[in-house]
Amino acid sequence: MTAKTLSEKSFFSLAIYGARPKTLVASFFPVILGMLLARFNGFYDIKIYLCTLFTAGFIQIGTNYANDFFDSNAGRDTKQRLGPPRLGSLNLVSKRTLSNLMIFSFVAAATLSIPLISTGGPIITYLMIAAVILGMVYSYGRYSLANTGLSNLIVFVVFGPLGTVMSYYLQTGLYETKAAFLGILPGCLSLMLFAMNNLRDYEEDKAHGKKTLVVRFGFAWGKKEYLTALFSAWIILPISMMIYHTPLITLLPLFLLPKGMRLAKKVRDAQTPLDIIPLFEETAKYNVLFALCYILGWRISTAM
Repeated sequence: MTAKTLSEKSFFSLAIYGARPKTLVASFFPVILGMLLARFNGFYDIKIYLCTLFTAGFIQIGTNYANDFFDSNAGRDTKQRLGPPRLGSLNLVSKRTLSNLMIFSFVAAATLSIPLISTGGPIITYLMIAAVILGMVYSYGRYSLANTGLSNLIVFVVFGPLGTVMSYYLQTGLYETKAAFLGILPGCLSLMLFAMNNLRDYEEDKAHGKKTLVVRFGFAWGKKEYLTALFSAWIILPISMMIYHTPLITLLPLFLLPKGMRLAKKVRDAQTPLDIIPLFEETAKYNVLFALCYILGWRISTAM
């Protein structure tokens, strides 16, 4: 979407755009996976599931608004950025409005988490507080997570093993190593998208002193990070069958192997951030398909 097109949108449309709905698979996948693992074992509470799903979604949306707000304030996002236009850098909404959207999202997440706290106890309170703090410090300040390279690890853990384990725990009251292991799958998908984002913004981040791991270690390193995450997701599928005897139908994402190999080749051959731009959209679509296939596999398993 171009800046000109965005300037013609209503406030509601701009708010939806700024929430970055295409990226929400990152927060939804581990929650759905944790719920399906619990349901496979005979546990299912739809109220807790929906509260978990929307709490996770609003935390990510609040983080996205915070990223837009703090990066535009710091001058890291400009009108010339290669990636999608940002609301703050284009002055499509005021800074105050952008901060209000951020606050509203985090308050919505906190409100929706009340039933989760009643069910899961103090640990959910601590995780909620940590999630909001991490959402803010991802972009805020000189030592933000994005500026220190710690964001890669945080993205993998939060949108992977931790998210899956906590979703399972809220359904069952139990911690399960299988949930943590299978949570590596959504973690890998989130890391793929995150690496793609850093590869695309490599030149701009370098120019503005944003020390992502791709800036620190180079463009080629970023491609290796992406490919490692891509291949790791495939490897986890058969390993989970051998260790945890997961149902055969959960290998369904392996049908995406040819598509994934083509995507891997394009990333390997990319030489500049400009080459990455079309691959970002391809990666997002691949991640959605992978998540849907895996979710479908577990949903079929729970119905058997």
